[in-house]
Amino acid sequence: MKKIIILGAGGASFNIIEYIEDINDVKPTWDLIGLLDDNISLLGSIIKGYPVIGTIDDCKKWDDAMFVSSIGSAYDLDLRMKVRQRIPFEDERFATIIHPLAYVSKSSKIGSGCIICPFTYLQADTEIGHNTYITSYTLIGHESKIGNHCVIAGGTIIAGSANVGDCTYIGVRSALKHEIVIGDHCMIGMGSVLWKNVKPYTKMYSPHARNRQERDKELKLLNDE
Repeated sequence: MKKIIILGAGGASFNIIEYIEDINDVKPTWDLIGLLDDNISLLGSIIKGYPVIGTIDDCKKWDDAMFVSSIGSAYDLDLRMKVRQRIPFEDERFATIIHPLAYVSKSSKIGSGCIICPFTYLQADTEIGHNTYITSYTLIGHESKIGNHCVIAGGTIIAGSANVGDCTYIGVRSALKHEIVIGDHCMIGMGSVLWKNVKPYTKMYSPHARNRQERDKELKLLNDE
C-alpha cells in the first residue's frame, strides 16, 4: 500500500480519514501515516486513531509518502493554494481520493490532490483541476470545468458546460446555470442561485439571506399600518 499523510487536522480531516478507510475496505490502497498541522497544541494528539506527527513544513521528512489536503476556507479563498505552495514536491506526490460511492464518468479528467466525496456525481467530459475538494451530493454537469484549489460545498448543482475558475469557493446548495463562467478567487455564498457570469474576486450571497432584513422591515411596516 502507498503511504499517505493528510495536511490539516481540522474537521474536514475526520471525513478524509474515513474516506481512506472506506477505500481500503474495498481494496487495500493507502497506508495512512498520520496528519500534519501547524497548530502546535495538536502535536502528538490522536485524530480518529491516527497521530498528528508534525507541522505542514515537516512534510519534507516524508519523501516516500503522498499527501492530500483537508484545508480550505470560505474566509481565505487562497488557503488551499497557499498550503500547496509550501509543499516542495511535484503534483504527482498529491493523491486524489475518490470515495467508492462517488460516480465519476469514465470520460472525466481529475487533477492531482483532489477529494471527491461520497454521492458526488461527475458527468461526462467534466474536468477538475488540481487540489480541488468536491463535497457530498454535488453534481458537476457534462463538459463543465472546475479550476485548481477550489472548494465545492455539499449539494451544489453545476449545470452543463459551466466554467469555475481557480481558488473559488461555492457554498452549500448553490446552483449554477448552464454555460455560466465564474472567475478566479470568487466566494459564492450558500444557497446562491447564479444565472449570470461572475467576475474574478467577487463575493456573491444568496438573495434570500441578503434581503431578509429588507423583508423584515417591509413586514413591520405592513403590521404597523
